[in-house]
Amino acid sequence: MKLVVNKDSFKRFLDLLTLFGENQIKEGLLNIQKDKISSLVKSPTNTIGIGVSLKGKFEDIGEIGIDDLALFENSLNIQSKDDVSFEVKDNKIIISSGKIKSSLVLRKSDYIKNKPKEEDFKKHVDTASGNEFLLTKENISTLMEAFNLIKSDTVVITGNSKSVKFTFNRLDNEIETSIDLKKEIKEFRTTVSSTFLFLLNLIKEDLIVSIKKDVPAILINHKNSEIEVNYIVAPYGK
Repeated sequence: MKLVVNKDSFKRFLDLLTLFGENQIKEGLLNIQKDKISSLVKSPTNTIGIGVSLKGKFEDIGEIGIDDLALFENSLNIQSKDDVSFEVKDNKIIISSGKIKSSLVLRKSDYIKNKPKEEDFKKHVDTASGNEFLLTKENISTLMEAFNLIKSDTVVITGNSKSVKFTFNRLDNEIETSIDLKKEIKEFRTTVSSTFLFLLNLIKEDLIVSIKKDVPAILINHKNSEIEVNYIVAPYGK
């Protein structure tokens, strides 16, 4: 079966899915339906749950296993046209546009073990949802500037009323950045890996963060007319 995707949109989907460093997703299952392409994965460190979906008009192909997502994305990147054709044939996926064609072997779904159960992922999203606040693209840029000055391994996030404070510590040095909120939130304090900031910067658009006192999960959500992403991040504690 064949489907056509926009190269830039699908690359954005893959970038949000595959992450980087010790949390890089090297393999995954893509569920291709008529109205969306989606994937659920757990990071190798088991500290991040990832759910990404790309809306559009596709073919109802079902679930396919990609055992080398980096190679898959590179095969997409070398395509010369904006619209790229995917054809699933036997145990391969053929990626083509114009005169460039790549043929990659698919992996059986049973051999890809990094997909959480859908009901478990939804339960974690539901549990983490609430007590949410908006971070704008400009807020994210400000946070990254503060982080880049000190390169801390962790960030302490404190919420109270209509303000959220981000504290970066390294070798007894400290930088604080406060963001004023339009909507009041309940008090919380949590410590999370600096990977949290890189997830924000990977999205680099307005997004929603949910942090609740005594709930061991932080939810990052971004959605627009084309893409939705949910990151569930495990904090270190208070």
